[in-house]
Amino acid sequence: MINFTPEQETLLQKLTDFMLVYNQKVNLTAITEPEQIRQKHFIDSAYPLLLTDIFCSDIPDTVTSAGNVPCVNVPCVNVPCVNVPCVNVPRGTLPVGTLTPRTLPVGTLTQGAQVIDIGSGAGFPGVIWKILRPDLKLTLLDSLRKRTDYLELLKKELNIEYKTVHARSEELSLNPIYREKYNVAVSRAVANLPALSEYCLPFVKVGGLFLAMKGADSEAEAAGFALKVLGGKIREVKTYTLPSGDKRSLVIIEKISKTPKEYPRQRVNITKKPLC
Repeated sequence: MINFTPEQETLLQKLTDFMLVYNQKVNLTAITEPEQIRQKHFIDSAYPLLLTDIFCSDIPDTVTSAGNVPCVNVPCVNVPCVNVPCVNVPRGTLPVGTLTPRTLPVGTLTQGAQVIDIGSGAGFPGVIWKILRPDLKLTLLDSLRKRTDYLELLKKELNIEYKTVHARSEELSLNPIYREKYNVAVSRAVANLPALSEYCLPFVKVGGLFLAMKGADSEAEAAGFALKVLGGKIREVKTYTLPSGDKRSLVIIEKISKTPKEYPRQRVNITKKPLC
């Protein structure tokens, strides 16, 4: 069960209204029913933050507290989680509304962590992460100007801060300003995992994470060689089901060494000669 705070619900409603109006002139999404938007965009985007043991490997299987007294001193990669309101909350099911830097300063998503959403499109999952974690230093990258123009307007509509970049990922990651500068790269793009890894891993600093949000098939086995070449290693594959019944996979890839300077290659080679 995902619980957004009243403030977050207000922002999500503004996002829905603005996106649907803008979608009439620019094709942002084929999903236009409000409940489907909530499930397939908002909830799906929030799940990587909901699965707390992605970033909190030492959290107990169950944490408890009496009444409204918060759980304290839960070890999360040597950083205590404080003020987490939880009563018999199983591992991985903490309410999304509690995932703030004050309540969950763990792993690579510490306060002010640098995050890049690659192929952001209409802003998913990046904008949802920013609504849930306003402290994150977020970059939204997309190759289409009409989408980045929308994202700039959306930022003003929601009164939130993030950086929007119009560029191709395989070109931008060669720029030293962006290469291996991020704690986390995330993408819901439809490219196969070997190609997606070549687009995304060059942005991640050693010790950071690339989160690939995939469908029912994680494609993890097919990406083994690509990850070895690019400096990544699969830490874990999470599977979950949306309220709609749609199956999802979250591939959690750790950056264990620098990406060789010859990667990423040109898009035509990434597409026609994948690393597999």
